[in-house]
Amino acid sequence: MKFKIFGLSEKYYKIVTAIVTIVVTMGCFVYYAGLDDKGNTFVVATLYAAFLFIDGLYLSYMSNCISNKLYERKNEYIMLRRLNDIFSTSCMTSLDSYSDISLAVISFQTFSGRTKGYISGDEKKKAISHVVPIEVMMESHPQLNHRNLEQEKHYIREVGFTFEPKLQKVEDSYKGEYYRLKNSIQDKINEYIAENKIELNTRGGFFEINLLDTNYEDWCDEYICEKSSEKKEALIEYIYGLINDKQNDLENLERKKKQLVKYYQKCNKRIQSNLKRMNRTYGNRLDFVINTKEDILEELALLFDRIERIERNIESMTSDSMDRISECNENVCGLYSELSELYENIVSEIQIDIEMLEEDLGIEFDVKGKFKELMERHKKK
Repeated sequence: MKFKIFGLSEKYYKIVTAIVTIVVTMGCFVYYAGLDDKGNTFVVATLYAAFLFIDGLYLSYMSNCISNKLYERKNEYIMLRRLNDIFSTSCMTSLDSYSDISLAVISFQTFSGRTKGYISGDEKKKAISHVVPIEVMMESHPQLNHRNLEQEKHYIREVGFTFEPKLQKVEDSYKGEYYRLKNSIQDKINEYIAENKIELNTRGGFFEINLLDTNYEDWCDEYICEKSSEKKEALIEYIYGLINDKQNDLENLERKKKQLVKYYQKCNKRIQSNLKRMNRTYGNRLDFVINTKEDILEELALLFDRIERIERNIESMTSDSMDRISECNENVCGLYSELSELYENIVSEIQIDIEMLEEDLGIEFDVKGKFKELMERHKKK
């Protein structure tokens, strides 16, 4: 891993400025000591004062430039913290057994999107759950700023650093040798079990989890059936004999293991060095910026939840109001129909009575007009 957060001028400007200042100051003292006329120092004093003034301007300029990059380096700081979580809180820096190292390689490649698709999802989940503590995975992590970075799904991204080809080469070299040797030992032991008709109380035959870290006597006691118990000693002897024959391969695997662990420890030192420099340069300001944004996002999420609840309540109330209005309209229409029918019935009855009266008196009457006039008089009363 090659880190490129701080430039050379940012790393060493204070040291270089201090050295130059010391050299110039000592030169002035030597020059002053060599003068015959100690009172003739105006030019030297003026030049030295101008040098110190320019020196101060340069230090102030560099300090301001670095401070102005606070927000630009937020993503780099977040990625350093993620790398620190992976390397420090897991077994990445204290690897021992062959299987632990293999799982650590798979988990780190999964986090950084470097698995190249030849590792199944179940293998990735198993590796991550074995290497990274569950409390680390459950923690909320600050998000990166730029949208194009957020679209990437990998937890570890090349922000502020790049993966060197050597890292992938060392990891693949170890994994290739580990699985080749592991499968070779498993296959030969399973062939021996099949040839000698040894019955096991487990499916899949012999499975080698940790090369050289497995107690084969305990394994045989646990998985060999009673019918084949007399063949147990022979199987144990065969296993140890096979491992002894593979000593050259095991030594080669051990060299690759040490090389990988050394490279991971080197990466962790660089991570810690850059993280310390970031903290030393910006203090708590980066944490404040990150936490402030996360607090704002949490507050916005709560506001959005409240707005959604209000919208649902409004929709519910509107729906209820519309239902009630519709019901009222139906009732009004029903009442209007009944009134119209009652009106027609009354008019019909009056019409019959009026016709009889007209026959008796010989006078015509406007039935509907008179009825309306009668109703209006009744309303006025």
